[in-house]
Amino acid sequence: MNNLSLNIKRFELVTQKKDSIISFQSDQLENYAMVVNNNDRTILLLEETIKRKEKKIKRSKLHKILLGISLVALGTLIISK
Repeated sequence: MNNLSLNIKRFELVTQKKDSIISFQSDQLENYAMVVNNNDRTILLLEETIKRKEKKIKRSKLHKILLGISLVALGTLIISK
């Protein structure tokens, strides 16, 4: 009988340990899911920032080209007078 109760006690301890590990791993999984979600959001925000900066660069290049054309046209007008 003593041996049986000792085995039961060991089984209960092992079961508690298993439940504790499962609970810990579930919490860990939730944390990892939140990290992945945050990383996805960060990537989306960075992609949006890159798109805005690329658009700004294109606009800046267009302004430089228009300024150059305007200077050439103005120079041509001044020379032709």
